[in-house]
Amino acid sequence: MNINLIVMKKLFFFLSLFLFVSCEELQGFLERFPEYDGKIVKENLPIATENVGLLEGLYCDSAYIVALDFRDDKSYSLFSTKTGKLLSRFGEIGKGHMEIPIGCEGSIYENSFVIFDDETRFVAAYNLLVDSVNSKCDRIHQYKIDGAQLSQIIPLDNNTFVGMGTYKDCYQYFLFDKFNKVLDFAYEIYNASDNKFNTFGKFLSNQGKLVKHPKEAKFVGATKQSTNIDFFSAENEKIKKIKSLRIGNPSFTQTEVMGMSRVIPTDASINGFIDLCASDNYVFALYSEDKLKVSSYRSNIILVFDWDGNEICKIDMNRYIYYIAVWKSTLYTVEKDEKGRHIIKKYELDKL
Repeated sequence: MNINLIVMKKLFFFLSLFLFVSCEELQGFLERFPEYDGKIVKENLPIATENVGLLEGLYCDSAYIVALDFRDDKSYSLFSTKTGKLLSRFGEIGKGHMEIPIGCEGSIYENSFVIFDDETRFVAAYNLLVDSVNSKCDRIHQYKIDGAQLSQIIPLDNNTFVGMGTYKDCYQYFLFDKFNKVLDFAYEIYNASDNKFNTFGKFLSNQGKLVKHPKEAKFVGATKQSTNIDFFSAENEKIKKIKSLRIGNPSFTQTEVMGMSRVIPTDASINGFIDLCASDNYVFALYSEDKLKVSSYRSNIILVFDWDGNEICKIDMNRYIYYIAVWKSTLYTVEKDEKGRHIIKKYELDKL
């Protein structure tokens, strides 16, 4: 038999075996999580429908809910967790020094809502403790790091930041200080060596969500349209791996439209990780294995991990959820009412 034919047959066998194992792992991913056996108690949260637009994100702490809600030239709505009252609209949209571009995500950090924008490369903060949050932000940092494109930033402290995106076309997370010095980087992106993706294509195909432990220097990052989630800590200016679950990569092809790079999901692309939030003890992940082209960015399933990356349980909410936020055992969700309008709901999880 021709030696080349033998080599090709063996190569085909091992490639088929790899694909079979990968599909089996993905199909068995949800089975790793036992069903949540506690109560899901719906609580009253009287947020008026007229105070909620088309939401793009949800964040909370013990006192406040921040909703990402672009309308009326403002980006965010601030609600009371106790009463559901709309306290303020803030985040003035524009190109002025104290204004922000549309689409800035953020996180609550030490009584401030911290945002970033990768186009202008600034990190800014809004003080949530004032009676009415000022629509102008305080810019606390402008980063300029060669080879870095960021989709998420979270402060580690007042001087140090953890970024998620792409660094040197290769790494997904990096730690940098207020002087723009990169202190450490970690975790290769799935297509680091794939020359079918250029720099911007790699960035677009590795978008994700990043959350921090409420009190400790621990982080979790999950890549969208995938079953990849990473747990790590930041210690002594180093990123320390806790656990990494790389089970199913995103599935994209890159194309050029009018000279601009775009990535297009393939027919095999799933929703994967949609949103993340965290409490002192657990990490909550809104997750779906539905095909992206069939049902996009919603799920009835919330996966729960501990901070060591162990699978704790899966919660079937019996309704579609679009975004999640958590404080201790209180879960806030973005859902839709019978008219298709976004609404914010509140639940108590008695065993979490």
